Amino acid sequence: MDETKNQSLEYQADEAKSAALPGKTLWLVIGINALVSTLISLLVVLIVGPWVFGGAIRGLPIGGQDATQAPAALGTPLDQLAATDETPPLPAVPTATPEPILYVVEVGDSLSGIGDRFGVPIEDIMEANGFDDPDYLQAGQTLLIPMGGLAEATPTFTPIPVPTGTVIPFDPPGNDVTPPANDISLTPTPTSSPIPTATAPPLDEIAMEITNVLGYGQVEDEVVIIYNQGPGVNLSGWTLSGSALGDYAFPNLFLWNGGSVRVHSATGSNTPSDLYWDQDAPRWLSGDSVVLKNAQGEEIASYAIP
Repeated sequence: MDETKNQSLEYQADEAKSAALPGKTLWLVIGINALVSTLISLLVVLIVGPWVFGGAIRGLPIGGQDATQAPAALGTPLDQLAATDETPPLPAVPTATPEPILYVVEVGDSLSGIGDRFGVPIEDIMEANGFDDPDYLQAGQTLLIPMGGLAEATPTFTPIPVPTGTVIPFDPPGNDVTPPANDISLTPTPTSSPIPTATAPPLDEIAMEITNVLGYGQVEDEVVIIYNQGPGVNLSGWTLSGSALGDYAFPNLFLWNGGSVRVHSATGSNTPSDLYWDQDAPRWLSGDSVVLKNAQGEEIASYAIP
C-alpha cells in the first residue's frame, strides 16, 4: 500500500515537472520573438526610412517653388536644396556721362592751367574750340570744356548725286548728221572766292579803356591794363605814349569784345593776354598820363597815374 502511494507521488512529481518545462520554454520563445521583432524593426527603419522621409521632403515646395514642379534629384542634401533659392543679381546701374561745360577765360588764365583745373587734356580743349595755337587765348573768351571727353564723330552717309542725262532730240535716220553748234564742257569753271579782310570798326564804335596802371616806378611790377568794351580790334600799329622814355608799339594782336590785355614794362614772352616791353628801367611814374592811340595816331583812351 505504501509502495503504491509512493509510486503515485513520484508520478505526480514527474507530471508537475513536465507541466513546468513548457512554461519556461514559452517565455524563452516570447523573448526570442521580441528580440527578432526589434531587430527587424531597426532594419526596416534603417533601410526604408531614408527613402520614405526623403520622398516626403522632396515633395514639399522649396524656396517659393511650385509644388507641381519636378522635385530635386534623389539623395540631394538639404543644404544644396536650400542653396538653389538664390536672389537674382540686381541690374547694372548705368554710369552718368559728364556733360561739357562753358568757361569764360579770366585775366591771367592759361590753357594748361584751365586743363589742370578741370582735368581735361589741352589737346581736347583745343579741338573742341577749333584752334591750333595753345597761346591763342583772350580774357573774356568762352571755352567749351569737354568734361566727358570728345564725342566720337558719327559717320554720316552723303548721297552721291546721280547725273541726269541730256535729252538728245530725235532725228530721222539719214546720211547728214549735224554736230551741235557748241561743245558742251563737263568741267566746271573754277571761280575765285573773295578772301575776307579785317576791317577796323568806325572810330565812334571803338570802346577801348585803360582800366589801371599797377606797380608804376618798379620795372618788374609795371603793368598797363587795357580792356575792350566794343567790337573786336586789331592792335597792330597802335601805341602807348606818355612816357618820357618813349612809346610802346603793339604787335599784331586782335583783341576781342570783352577781352583784355596787359602790357608789362619788364622782359618776357608775349602771349595773347600779356605783352612785354622788354625794358630794364621803369617807364611810368606818378603824374604821367598814359595815352592809347590807334594806327592813325588818334587818341582812343587815356589814364592819369596818381
